[in-house]
Amino acid sequence: MQQDRLDLRLIPAVDDAPLHSREYQQELREFIESLQARGFKVSVTIERIEAAAGGSPPTYLGDFAVILKTGAAALVTVIVAWLHSRRGRKVRLKTADFDASAQTVEEVKQLVKLAATKARKKSAAPHESLTKTPKKATTKARGRRT
Repeated sequence: MQQDRLDLRLIPAVDDAPLHSREYQQELREFIESLQARGFKVSVTIERIEAAAGGSPPTYLGDFAVILKTGAAALVTVIVAWLHSRRGRKVRLKTADFDASAQTVEEVKQLVKLAATKARKKSAAPHESLTKTPKKATTKARGRRT
């Protein structure tokens, strides 16, 4: 997993519209657009079903990958707006270092802050190959007796 990448999974409430409904798909599109408007690079997971009569539009599955180079506060704002639009929603946040779910503003803030802090530390650390001392090359000559 890329160091500064945060995987998000939006977990709908029990009474949310079905995943494939126009209503829920519109909410997912708005979530993506909101992230992009705040400068985030977003990758999405979609379901694409080909039909004989023509392709249907892709279905967003609620799984996203976000690069954490933009402010964490903006990310928290977008996630919390989605959570607050319907009671019972959750978000799952995953990095190379942790995998946790959040349902409250405080939980989201803590997890996004943790992910951003770890991403900053990893990107600030010198590259591993630059910090290792190279091993001395040793060559053994093999002689043959005749």
